[in-house]
Amino acid sequence: MTRQRFNSKAHWRVLQSSLLAFAIASPLTLSLTPPAEAGLIDSVRRILSGDTGSRASGRSRGGATRDEMCTVGQRVPETADNPGASNSQLVVLIPDALQKTTQANPELFLYVPFGRNAQNMMLVFELATKETANSRQVIAGPITLSLPTEPGLMRFQLPSETPLEIGETYEWTFRLVCQETQPTPDPELTALLPVAATGNTPIDIHDIQIPSLNGSTDRLSRTTLPATTVRQEVFGNIQRVGADETAKLNAALIDSDSSTRYETYLDYDIWLDMVSALAAAGPSSDWADLLAAFDLGDIEDPTPYTLSPSF
Repeated sequence: MTRQRFNSKAHWRVLQSSLLAFAIASPLTLSLTPPAEAGLIDSVRRILSGDTGSRASGRSRGGATRDEMCTVGQRVPETADNPGASNSQLVVLIPDALQKTTQANPELFLYVPFGRNAQNMMLVFELATKETANSRQVIAGPITLSLPTEPGLMRFQLPSETPLEIGETYEWTFRLVCQETQPTPDPELTALLPVAATGNTPIDIHDIQIPSLNGSTDRLSRTTLPATTVRQEVFGNIQRVGADETAKLNAALIDSDSSTRYETYLDYDIWLDMVSALAAAGPSSDWADLLAAFDLGDIEDPTPYTLSPSF
């Protein structure tokens, strides 16, 4: 039987050659590894930071006009010492840029910091054509919306009576309105009012407008008539895309899978449809991430309440 002697030098040269080959190949191998794809939340944060194309005027958070008679929200207002308490403001889940939709009557999602039990507070919606130097036409509203008992996440579908026209830019507005309690009319002031044109029934003080008295005290009466204050206003622009863009989006959605479906909407700048699809799918990590991007990660119920006009 022939025995081979172990040659340590020869084996060491072979090992050195192998290590050198691995060192040369490793950078090439690493360079060919595709980068990890950005998730939905990364795309959302990029859009909210303004790292997109053209931008349009608007605010996704209400700029409050304070009034001592109008205290809304059941949370502590945000301060420098308490930056996390931001849910005392009206928040609409939409970035500051012009946003598009394929729908004639898309949905808007928002956080409302009070419910119907909040005294003297109303939520009002308005839709108008884009303001130009010549005109601004209100096509829907002002619409007072019926609120749930508690504050929370809500959804509102634009009125079916006023479908968005393709290519037209519109401005939507949500307002938190404070209406002071209607006082009891002063009997002396009521006696001085003229009688109705038909019959001898005195005019009800609640049915007339006296601009000079609105929100102030008149010398004829100690009564202060009600004043309406817009406490917060949130607005933005919206545009409906045409059939060609809708077809391209639908084709891309067919080719996408569950992990990239919502990002596909953003690839085509269709933000509103993305949020609606995400909400329709029910609670998920993506939905939670979206809420967190708007500082709403701590709300108790992530399921939106459907708003409807108050008649």
